[in-house]
Amino acid sequence: MTRTKLGFIEGFLSIGLNSILFVLKLWAGLTSGSIAMIADAWHTLSDSISSGIVIAAFWVSSRSPDENHPYGYGRAENVGGIIIATLLLVVGFSFLKDSILMLGSDTAPDYSSLGIIIFAVSVFIKEGLAQFSIWAGNKVDSPALRADGYHHRSDALSTLLILLGILFGGHLTWLDAAMGILVSFFIIYLALEIIRDTSRSLLGKPLSEETEKKIVSFIEENFPEVSYPNHFHLHKYGDHSELSMDIYLPGHYSLKRVHDITDQIEEGIRQNFSIIATIHPAPDEEAENS
Repeated sequence: MTRTKLGFIEGFLSIGLNSILFVLKLWAGLTSGSIAMIADAWHTLSDSISSGIVIAAFWVSSRSPDENHPYGYGRAENVGGIIIATLLLVVGFSFLKDSILMLGSDTAPDYSSLGIIIFAVSVFIKEGLAQFSIWAGNKVDSPALRADGYHHRSDALSTLLILLGILFGGHLTWLDAAMGILVSFFIIYLALEIIRDTSRSLLGKPLSEETEKKIVSFIEENFPEVSYPNHFHLHKYGDHSELSMDIYLPGHYSLKRVHDITDQIEEGIRQNFSIIATIHPAPDEEAENS
């Protein structure tokens, strides 16, 4: 299955299920008069919107490189992740304001059995979507899919929190607003975490220690004449990764021999790690004098 196809499957599946859950949750919230339930319903609808952003991000990132974007459009997924997080922030602060205003209310919600069942089933559906989205995001290393997955999980956990409030709160008039405030803080925290994680990928983050060790081991096992591979710099563009690095070779090697060895290492890294490497060779005596 291609990267783009997996992103589209996650996006359309999420939009379909979230749209149904939004209608059911909103009905339950309106009939019970629960601000926390209504807030959670709109949180679920925002999941549909964020999944639409995922679809758009994958469509843009699948475009081929051109004159203005020689490395492709892969970072559109990072931008999509930040948009999703921004949407979460807006939802979180909006619900926080409404919940604070509801603290002084003396009207307790009247929860129906059907509404409680809807919310209970929703917890399992949303966590299932979260598991699938995060798995897909890790499989293809997509920050947009992971952000959508954490968005689903935030909905599952906020719904669970509301159910616990219903179960243990009885008819305490302040508890519904308190649950709404807790849900809002959780949404805001999650949005900030998504922004932090996605921004690191967008601004650039180093090659993981695990991958660096594997590349060094590959070079040492297959090219014993190479010494001190270092200065790894990784640039990611969606599923396209560019790596620059230095190696040292004996100073008496001919230019052709150095070129051939460098080409072989670059090809080996491409085949074994799916990374396009550009290697700068230096004479070994430079390493000895450093």
